[in-house]
Amino acid sequence: MADLSIVSRRKTAIGTIFTESLRTDHALPMSKLANLPIPESSHCCAPLVHRVVVDTGEGHVDGPEWAPDGNWIYFNTESFTDEPGHAQLARIPDAGGPVERLVTSATVDWFPHISPDSQSGAYITFPAGTLGHPADLDVEVRVVPASDWSRPLQRYPLFGGQGTINVNSWSPDSTRFAFVAYPIA
Repeated sequence: MADLSIVSRRKTAIGTIFTESLRTDHALPMSKLANLPIPESSHCCAPLVHRVVVDTGEGHVDGPEWAPDGNWIYFNTESFTDEPGHAQLARIPDAGGPVERLVTSATVDWFPHISPDSQSGAYITFPAGTLGHPADLDVEVRVVPASDWSRPLQRYPLFGGQGTINVNSWSPDSTRFAFVAYPIA
């Protein structure tokens, strides 16, 4: 069993993944994201054997997601800028290594999601200067080839924000994805 933690050098909180069957003494501080092993039996909890800490750099990180092949972790980070809130998309090998920037833009980019066939990606862009990922804004959902996140294949401008595409919503066959647009009253 392995325990994978993602932590920025500033110990920025991302969140922690837990299952009800894990003992509470395995809890990690909120400065790490952990992919904790799920015990083989729901009534038995083996101790964690190994933990890999993946250093994502200086800036705030959020929205981590495994690639379908399990070799990469995709996320958004502020480590490429000194401008507060200017999140950009990145990935890092699951065993650690250099953080790879996926796109450079003036927009604030959040939640990279990889299609199950690993050929496409989707993410949301917020207007430049946006702090966090708030609701009630003109945003854009972009679909890109996974090999070049700077080249949108489709752009979907809409009124939305928080909750529009926070989680991976690709169809199992990678031909569609779902997102939320807010109603305009």
